[in-house]
Amino acid sequence: LLRRVQDDVAEVAKVEAFPRMEGRQMLMVLAPK
Repeated sequence: LLRRVQDDVAEVAKVEAFPRMEGRQMLMVLAPK
C-alpha cells in the first residue's frame, strides 16, 4: 500500500524513511523535493 503512495508522489516528494510496520501502524516519512 505504501509503495503505491510512494510511486504516486514520486514527482513531488522523496522518501526520507522507508515504509515499516510499528505494531498495527504503517509508517513512511516523505519530504518535498
